[in-house]
Amino acid sequence: MTDPAGPPAPHGSDRPQPVPGQPGHHEPGSSAPIPASPAAPAAQNPMAPMTPVPMAPPRTVRPAHRTPSTLVAVAAVTLLLGVIAGAVWAVVTPAMSGVRAADGASVSGAQLGEEFAGVAAFCLIMCAFGAIAAGVSWSAARGWRGLPGYGVTLASTIVGTGVAGWVGTQIADWHLAGPTDVAVGQTFRVVPDLWLDQSVRQGPSGPWVLLICAPLFATLVYLVCALAQRDGDLGVGDQPQWPAVGDTQAVTSGV
Repeated sequence: MTDPAGPPAPHGSDRPQPVPGQPGHHEPGSSAPIPASPAAPAAQNPMAPMTPVPMAPPRTVRPAHRTPSTLVAVAAVTLLLGVIAGAVWAVVTPAMSGVRAADGASVSGAQLGEEFAGVAAFCLIMCAFGAIAAGVSWSAARGWRGLPGYGVTLASTIVGTGVAGWVGTQIADWHLAGPTDVAVGQTFRVVPDLWLDQSVRQGPSGPWVLLICAPLFATLVYLVCALAQRDGDLGVGDQPQWPAVGDTQAVTSGV
């Protein structure tokens, strides 16, 4: 009976004989040996130097235009918003009532609530005016974001507050019957004085206290917009933008 392992190895041979079914074994009646399987890849040496990964070039954002006319336009729009805010205040503010006497016109102390409500309404409208002005400046003057844009916004909101007070008072005097429009003994209506004279109001605030409402809220909104930016250039686009960590598409494509 033939041994399935094949013929015995020659005497004295140190060469190992192939095992049946393994690569290199020659089956009886077969013309070719079993092919050897491909060698497994060698283990990577942890001490071998690492292949550098190519870095993607910095992303560039199209810079915004930096023209002085942009700041002028922002200031003009802010003043226009001040005019609109003053007109709104003249319509919604409660008016004070008084009686014209022979020796002049005066408002009684019972109208203190209407006076306070009128001043408070102007303050709230100016807060909204400052916030809107800051949003307009941040969006329209993208190339001037930072100290230049904030300076123009701050100055224009201060001037815009004065314009709003003057326009609102003029509109209110136009559509209300004032002391000079009625006869002696008749009732007139006026809006409160927005220039809070300390000698008249006898309070701790100065006459200019209403001028800080709009600039204060404009500063807060501008600061929030600046802190919400992910880029150090505040979105102006004058600095290269490197790809974020893990952005494999930018690294492989080189965009």
